[in-house]
Order: sequence, then structure tokens, then C-alpha cells
Amino acid sequence: MDANSTAPILDYLMNFGAAGLMGMMWLFERRNSVKRDTQLDEAQTRILADKLQVEALMTLVRQNTEALTRLDTFLRTGALLASKAGAQ
Repeated sequence: MDANSTAPILDYLMNFGAAGLMGMMWLFERRNSVKRDTQLDEAQTRILADKLQVEALMTLVRQNTEALTRLDTFLRTGALLASKAGAQ
């Protein structure tokens, strides 16, 4: 943009004075605030979805750990019984 093309914009803004400039700044802030609120809402939705997925994963890990513990106990008991039977 050259100086000649910005002059009409400045003239236009100067017609509104300080109150117009403040109003324009307020409108820009409101628009950016709405965008920021939308971004925060989207982030919160993603965080809540991620939390549900992590909770499901943790439940699955807990269940697998319990199953492996039971399997280990069963195999140890079986090995102990087999060693006792072989010793007789």
C-alpha cells in the first residue's frame, strides 16, 4: 500500500474522531473476543473427550492387569501342584 491509498482511509477514520476510533476498537475487541470464546469452547470439548478416552483406557489397563494377575496365580498353583505330584 502506498501513501496515496492510505490517505482516504485515514480521512475516513478522522471524520469519526476519537469516539469513532474507540467504537471501532471496541468492535474489533468484541470480534476477537467471540473468536477466543469459540476457541476456548472447542478446546474444552476436546479436553473432555480426551478425558473420557483416557478413563476408558485406564479401565481397560486395570482389567487386563487383574486378568494377568489371576492367570499368574492359576499357573503358579498349577506348577506347584505338578511339582508335588512329580515328587511323590
